[in-house]
Amino acid sequence: EAISFYKSAKVSNPSSDEVDKKIGKTALRIAEERGEFELKTVPIQKFPEVSGLLSLLFAGLGQFYNGDIGKGIAGVLLSTLFLAVPFIFKQPWFILLWVFLNFGFALEAYHTAKRMTKKGNGS
Repeated sequence: EAISFYKSAKVSNPSSDEVDKKIGKTALRIAEERGEFELKTVPIQKFPEVSGLLSLLFAGLGQFYNGDIGKGIAGVLLSTLFLAVPFIFKQPWFILLWVFLNFGFALEAYHTAKRMTKKGNGS
């Protein structure tokens, strides 16, 4: 009944995108209730090695790759700070902290991507 109602509304207003959306949603709901349609999404595959390598090069890049924007921003900001300090304040030991920071972010990115991949494979 709903489909025929929306179709008559479409005849009265052929340029209405809203009516098209309602027809589509109603048809989808009917198909789902009948068991004729099931929406299955395939998770995006993440490669742990790529994620880890990105963060090893510059902290936060692997987190961006994994979709963890908050950690990515934090990593990039910290990494930039740890690179700027040796040149601005003449504190070369901050380079060592930068290496440790990148290594820590690389491990986190690698393990996060590995967990995401296991979830996606149903493991």
